[in-house]
Amino acid sequence: MRETTAMNVEVRVFGPFHDVVGTRSITCPVPSEPTVGGVLEELVERHPDLESHLYEDGELADRLAITKNKSHVGQLEGLETPIEGGDTIRISPPISGGANEPVRTKS
Repeated sequence: MRETTAMNVEVRVFGPFHDVVGTRSITCPVPSEPTVGGVLEELVERHPDLESHLYEDGELADRLAITKNKSHVGQLEGLETPIEGGDTIRISPPISGGANEPVRTKS
């Protein structure tokens, strides 16, 4: 009989998170609390320096872009968004930019 292994999620990190973790992709077992928040707790346990990048005053920093399978968790259930084995969580700083002047179109 084959022994089953724990289900995993892939966590991809960008920007300063990559610098702290030292790699762009981390494989984590689905935590006992199978939510995005549970995955973040697991990451902070493995990489304590991440805490100051992820949280401000004990709350998740507003400036983060966290997605589950390309859907922003803020549009799902936030940190309570459930996860399953095979999901991909992405953590990145916000992306901003653009033109300072309005774009003009031909009439």
